[in-house]
Amino acid sequence: MTISTIIYTRMNQSQMGDATAQMPGMKTMMYLFPLMMLFCSHNYVWFLSYYYLLANLITFGQMF
Repeated sequence: MTISTIIYTRMNQSQMGDATAQMPGMKTMMYLFPLMMLFCSHNYVWFLSYYYLLANLITFGQMF
């Protein structure tokens, strides 16, 4: 889930262009969120990680 979310973040940033340059805090949060989810959902709710993984995979399929 973490890896697919980071890949999605990179792909999304390349499409957004200058919008992330104007908000550097948002860029940080976009990379911090998957790492926080890695540690939080590892012990508690595995289905949330599974949901995000499936959502990212479906989004990749739609993009390609």
